[in-house]
Amino acid sequence: MSSKCNNLVIFLLVLGYWCISLAEEEIAISVSGTRYKTSNRIIEKNYIITIDLSLQSNNVWRDFARTIIIEDGKVVETINNIKNIKWKQGLCMEEMLRAEMRKFKNINTTFEELYFYINEIITLNGYII
Repeated sequence: MSSKCNNLVIFLLVLGYWCISLAEEEIAISVSGTRYKTSNRIIEKNYIITIDLSLQSNNVWRDFARTIIIEDGKVVETINNIKNIKWKQGLCMEEMLRAEMRKFKNINTTFEELYFYINEIITLNGYII
């Protein structure tokens, strides 16, 4: 697993992308790619990792993030197979938010409208107190 992640990060850095890889308790921390310092951490048998890329080209910014769940030393390929309830609930919520966004947005939707709509759903589901 470690070599696969390292190869992905090296490949993306070669392409010139910012890459932030966070594990466990660091996932809730928002850090600019220019200030992010990797921690000296060994990936455990049961772990959650987020890889977050900020891509910029021709004054257009894109975000690409993926969460990797490791249980019993193996990457879990589908959400339904995740044993850790909190991780499973979080990824199910993320999928639901994506579906809601697709239904809500149209060519005239402003970022502000989408922001308030999605945050209302997040709050109604108990993720913001």
